[in-house]
Amino acid sequence: MPSFAVADSIISARAGRLFDSVHQVKMPRWSNGRVVLPGDAAWCPNLYSGMSATSALLGGAELGRTLREAPDDLDAALTAWGDVNDARMWALARIP
Repeated sequence: MPSFAVADSIISARAGRLFDSVHQVKMPRWSNGRVVLPGDAAWCPNLYSGMSATSALLGGAELGRTLREAPDDLDAALTAWGDVNDARMWALARIP
């Protein structure tokens, strides 16, 4: 039976309850060239941490700071941005 059919049968059997699944993607880097994944697109804070909006704001501020500090070296700025945010987000996501 396809997984969506299993999920549908569970939901139908338990009216009034929500069924969902959560998956986490581990990436070695949050940017590639001039493309950057910010906020929830990049980081998966623990669902119960309440840190999605905070992480997005901190990540945006950090991105601005690193771009300002290395205006002529985008790769260095994005690497520095990723390093700072990785440390914070790994702790929130509890990734070993």
